[in-house]
Amino acid sequence: MSKNYLIANNPKCKACLISSKSYQKNNFQRHWHLQENGEKYGILFALQPENTILTNEQENLIVGVIEQMTTAMKLDRQIEQQKQYLLIKERSAMARELHDSIAQSLSCLKIHLSCLQMQSDLTSQSSIDLLATMRKEVNITYSQLRELITSFRLRLNQTGFYANLMELIEEFNQKLQFNIQFEYLLPLNIINSKDAFHLLQIIREGLNNIYKHAKATQVIVSLKIDDHQIISVCIEDNGIGLQNNIRLDNSYGLIIMRDRVEILNGNLTINSKPLQGTQIMIAFKINKTISFKTTEE
Repeated sequence: MSKNYLIANNPKCKACLISSKSYQKNNFQRHWHLQENGEKYGILFALQPENTILTNEQENLIVGVIEQMTTAMKLDRQIEQQKQYLLIKERSAMARELHDSIAQSLSCLKIHLSCLQMQSDLTSQSSIDLLATMRKEVNITYSQLRELITSFRLRLNQTGFYANLMELIEEFNQKLQFNIQFEYLLPLNIINSKDAFHLLQIIREGLNNIYKHAKATQVIVSLKIDDHQIISVCIEDNGIGLQNNIRLDNSYGLIIMRDRVEILNGNLTINSKPLQGTQIMIAFKINKTISFKTTEE
């Protein structure tokens, strides 16, 4: 193949691996559209000497390079769009968490404060009761704010999902004042960092609900995987169960869990009866090749 070159528009460009040719006259400009399936990613311009005719092999080589550049730009755009989507999804979850907790509590305090301002005697029993209610609401709001800050600040350390999960279990062992029965039957490093973050948040929310409401004396957390690469997470307690008027679409904590399970493209199942405890099941599929080494606790 003869050594015929397309000359770059900028002779000072240092992106090429070979030294650039000096700018010459008697060139004509060529261009190629970087596009695929109607989606345009840009235009590549180059100068070609008028006395140079490229062979079919050279033209095909240029087309191949153009296709590779188009594919690279397409993938780069898709990655950026995916990052934007995940960011919007996370911000939406944060906004909902703030709205369903702190915003409602502040609205309630505002109403109580308006009622208190209408009281003629702030030392009356009704005023004292109203102040006590407001104090209780402030404490609840403060507690919710601390939980949200903990949730938003949650980051994975470099030791991996299993170590982070053990830290979480130990945290709630101390809160509940008894040891959680923990069963971990997953291959090492099977959970990627993105899924690990959401899975830890789901387990944290489930354990936090048990700590705050269940009055349980026994809690079981288990993680398993089947032959179809479906990971199952079970959080079970022997507490008082969910109230009959609590549903998945109106409970603050359950909404958080549902949203994160949706991010995992998984399923959330809750079984609960009064005074018979609650069982929370999360199932989602992974795309990673399974190894045989497992860790049991």
